[in-house]
Parts: sequence; C-alpha cells; structure tokens
Amino acid sequence: MTPDQTAIHDDADRCPICGEVFIRGALCAMDVTEGICHAECLEDAPVVDPETGEPKDGPADTFLWSPWPAPLRSPPTSEQTDD
Repeated sequence: MTPDQTAIHDDADRCPICGEVFIRGALCAMDVTEGICHAECLEDAPVVDPETGEPKDGPADTFLWSPWPAPLRSPPTSEQTDD
C-alpha cells in the first residue's frame, strides 16, 4: 500500500500483525491478545480456546471479514425487480 492509499484508509480496520487494511471477504481468525487478524498472519501461532485461554488441538476457527455493523439492505420492492 502506498503512503497515499494509507492516508485514505487511516480510519480503516487493520490487521494488528501485518498492518494491512481488512477487505470484505478476507479470511480471518481471532487471536486472544491481538483480536481480529488475517488467518495467514496467525498461521504459526498456537491455537487456544478463546473462552479459557487453554491450548487446543486443531486449526483455528476462521471467518470472512466484513465491516461491522454490516450494512442493512432492504429486500427489493416490486418496482426494483424485473418481474
């Protein structure tokens, strides 16, 4: 990201590990101390139970990032459809 692009996104949510701006649909995971991170950035981190902080086996739970709150969209009206 260029300095000009960084200035545009100063208020954007960023990964605390790599500093890149999250984009809608990015594969993310929750880190107990850092919060939401790119799943790739946490690839070598130990996996822990988020409720207990205890180590657990298996891959970390992942999700697709989207801004919160997600924009609400009303269903299209009959005038907006091609029916």
